Amino acid sequence: MIIVMKPNAPVEERNKIIAGLEAKGFKIDLSTGSQAAVLGIVGDTSILNPHGQ
Repeated sequence: MIIVMKPNAPVEERNKIIAGLEAKGFKIDLSTGSQAAVLGIVGDTSILNPHGQ
C-alpha cells in the first residue's frame, strides 16, 4: 500500500502515522522529495481501511 502525503503535511503528522503503522507490525519505506512524502507500507494491509473509518 502507498500513502502519499501532501507537500505541506507536518513532519510530526507523518511520524505519527509511521509510528502507528509500525505498532501494527508493518515495515515502512519512506521516500521524501520536494513535492511530497511517500510511505510504502509493507505487510498484509488487508486489515487497514484506506478511508480511515
